[in-house]
Amino acid sequence: MKRILVILFVFLSIPLKEFAQFREDELLRNSPPQIATHEKTAQWPAQSFYQRKSEWQWIVDSTWGPGVSTSQKLNIFDTYANYIQSNFTLFYRLNLNWDSLKTFWRSKITDSTSHGGFAQIMSHLAWSLKDEHSVAWNIEIGNTPVNPGVPLFITPTWGVLDNTHFGAALTADNDGEIFVIKTIANHPLGLEPGDVIIGYEGVKWMDIVNELMDFHIPIFGASSTNEEARNHDLLISAGMNWHMFSTIDIIKYSYRCRCLC
Repeated sequence: MKRILVILFVFLSIPLKEFAQFREDELLRNSPPQIATHEKTAQWPAQSFYQRKSEWQWIVDSTWGPGVSTSQKLNIFDTYANYIQSNFTLFYRLNLNWDSLKTFWRSKITDSTSHGGFAQIMSHLAWSLKDEHSVAWNIEIGNTPVNPGVPLFITPTWGVLDNTHFGAALTADNDGEIFVIKTIANHPLGLEPGDVIIGYEGVKWMDIVNELMDFHIPIFGASSTNEEARNHDLLISAGMNWHMFSTIDIIKYSYRCRCLC
């Protein structure tokens, strides 16, 4: 008699609202690492950032206000771009024209460019260098509490923001599946090692990443030099960016059933 292995996956779409309201006193009963609490005054948006695609630029602009003057923005841009041109030694491995790239991004700086809009320009200019030591972070924006709805994409760069924002560590395999490998005790989403993170709101995570990058969402973090490492970082950034969504889509490890017949 042939043995047939049947694996049943239970797919769950879990609301994130209660996760965002996980209280500090509850956190203190858990062992480190802990989930960073949000400002108690923050209200969950009527819609997630991701659902409000027609308003993405307005949300970025209104979140941080106008910022410094246009002349100051241009001076900051030119200082960074010229320094990179004079000192960056790895252009030989990049398929890009720095003069064209900096001209393109500089043309985006106008009197209507907001503080968040300028962070979009600078962070994506630096992202194109594919080097984790060459970044252009706005510290004020990077230190913004990542409350629900904040339009900030966080990459898992050492020293930028740890997994306390998600309460779980992730890894990815060669097929692009994202696995939970460690969690805090009593994780408010019920996450456990072996769970698979599919994405958010019914959309696969890497499809979401492509949308956010095409929009040029402000980035706080750095890009790995190696393409494989870069893709891995984007995959495992899934947990760090839950604040832009209303539900998370998971395949539960604990509900997998193996039957021999």
